[in-house]
Amino acid sequence: MSVMNDGTRLITRRPFSVDLFYELIAKYRIRFLYTPASYALGITSDARAGEMDFSSIKFWALGASSVSEAIRDAVDGLLKPSGGRSYNFYGTSESGFLAADFMRRKANAVGQVGTNMQVRIVDEDGEPLQVGETGELVVKSIGIPFLGYYKNEEATREALDKEGWFRTGDIGYFDEEKYLYLVDRKKDILKYMGNQVSPSEVEAVIEQMAGVKLVCVTGVPNKTGTSDLVTAVIVKDPSSQLTAEEVEQHVARNLSDPKHLRGGVFFVEQLPMTSNGKVVRRKVRDIILQEHFIK
Repeated sequence: MSVMNDGTRLITRRPFSVDLFYELIAKYRIRFLYTPASYALGITSDARAGEMDFSSIKFWALGASSVSEAIRDAVDGLLKPSGGRSYNFYGTSESGFLAADFMRRKANAVGQVGTNMQVRIVDEDGEPLQVGETGELVVKSIGIPFLGYYKNEEATREALDKEGWFRTGDIGYFDEEKYLYLVDRKKDILKYMGNQVSPSEVEAVIEQMAGVKLVCVTGVPNKTGTSDLVTAVIVKDPSSQLTAEEVEQHVARNLSDPKHLRGGVFFVEQLPMTSNGKVVRRKVRDIILQEHFIK
C-alpha cells in the first residue's frame, strides 16, 4: 500500500491497542492504513473516537475477517468530514490480493476481483455456479501461480484441484455487477436442524447493539449431537449494562428462527486472537464448552 502511494511504511513491534493507534496517528499523520475488522470495531467504539483527529487518514482498508456494515458505517463516519473513506480488502496468503471495492462501496460486498486474478464459485463437486448461487471460492493467478506448501505435498494436493485452482475454503457468491460477497469460512458454517447458519451474519446483527466491543458466534452441540446451537460470546464495554436476554431478543427480532441464540449468550473479558487480529473461533468454542457445558 505504501509503495502504491509513494509513502513510508510504518512498522511497530508493539501489540495493538487503541491507545497505540491514537499515538501513531497523531505522531505520524498516517494517510493510508490497514486494520482487521476487530481492531476497527475497538477504535470506533472507543469513547474518545469522536474527539480524535482522523483528518490525515484518506484510505482505511479493512479485512482479515468479515466486515459488517455497522463497522464500515462507523469508520466512514470518522473519515468522511475530511474526505477519507473505508475500503474492503480480501485476499489469502496463498494467492495474495483478490478483491476490493475501490470504485464503489456496495452493501455487504467485498468488491470486484482485481487484475490478473481469476475467481470461480463452485459446488461440492467442483462445478462452476451461476450468478447469485453460493459455493466455495476457488482462485487462480494469471501471473504468479500458487505452487504449493513448502515440504507439505499432502496439504498441497488438498488445496489444489486437478486444474490448478486453489480452494480458499471461503463461501461466497457474485452478483450481476460482478461484486463478490463472502458468506463465511466453509469450516465455520453451523448447521441447525438441517439449516446452514453463517456466524458472520449473526455477529453483524449483534455488533449493531450499543455496548458490544467484540463478538464471536460459534456453535455448541445439542443433547443428541445432531445440531449446532448458535451461541454468542461477547466482550462488552466496561460501562455497558447489556444483558444476555437483550442480545437474545435483538437477534430473535432481526434473524430467522434457525439463527436464534439457543446456545446462550456469554460475556468474557477477552477473546483469543491471532497476531493479525482474527478471533480464533475454534478456541472460543472450546472455552465455552469447557466452562459451561462439560461437567
